[in-house]
Amino acid sequence: MNNQDYNLVAQNPQSTVVAKFKPSKKRAEHYQSENVLEKEFIKSGTKRVQYTNTSAQSIAEELLSNNSTVTLTKDIVSYYKLNETSGTEVVDSLGLNKGFNFSGTTIGVPGKIGKAYSFDGVTNHIYCVNDVSLQIATGTISVWVISDGQTDEGTSSYNSIVVKPLAYGIGVHKISGVDYISFYDWGSGTWQDTTQVMGTGTWHHLVLTFSVTGTAEIFYDGVSIGTYTQSINSQSKDLNIGATGITNNYEHWTGDIDEVGIWK
Repeated sequence: MNNQDYNLVAQNPQSTVVAKFKPSKKRAEHYQSENVLEKEFIKSGTKRVQYTNTSAQSIAEELLSNNSTVTLTKDIVSYYKLNETSGTEVVDSLGLNKGFNFSGTTIGVPGKIGKAYSFDGVTNHIYCVNDVSLQIATGTISVWVISDGQTDEGTSSYNSIVVKPLAYGIGVHKISGVDYISFYDWGSGTWQDTTQVMGTGTWHHLVLTFSVTGTAEIFYDGVSIGTYTQSINSQSKDLNIGATGITNNYEHWTGDIDEVGIWK
């Protein structure tokens, strides 16, 4: 590979710049603003790369190993930029599975990229009707979050970020007053708790990958924090962001959520 810099760009939604990879230094530089990196792109004439990987680290490793170009659109199901500033409809950038802002979730707050939604930990959440495209047994969830510290609602000590009840999802599990990144394995009825404490007050990137073979892996800010068992009980429920569900309206998230992506 030559020493030309690479902008790591998500094709869908288009021009969502994630990071710039510098082969000469073997590292990726993250940018808070797409506009900032676009200016760098214009000045330096660096090359755009489209990717499927969920962290700058994994992208960099792939580029170093085989100089390949892959695309974020491969196997994508839905992508919610959460850039709305009015209304109750939550746009899916693919146009497939629009969501609905339930109970007045605050919109238009500063996001990781553009705008974001802010959840009050009491009633706020987004739900997306249970389309067949969301009924996946193998997939990936990617999301940016700010935790304001989670509240034990007395139901399960769990706070949902992105969850399709009875199937798949990710959130935090409060254990002895500490918020650990976690998910629930509905097939076996067991918590899959990591040892990673959910940071507060700043943006963090979470990724859950899961397979029909019954395995799952969680990444926190681009670093794997463990592999776990994951199995599906049912695909009968809606997809929810910021809580576990509209029927059983509980396990609410307190903080901001941005850039929710789902792949199969």
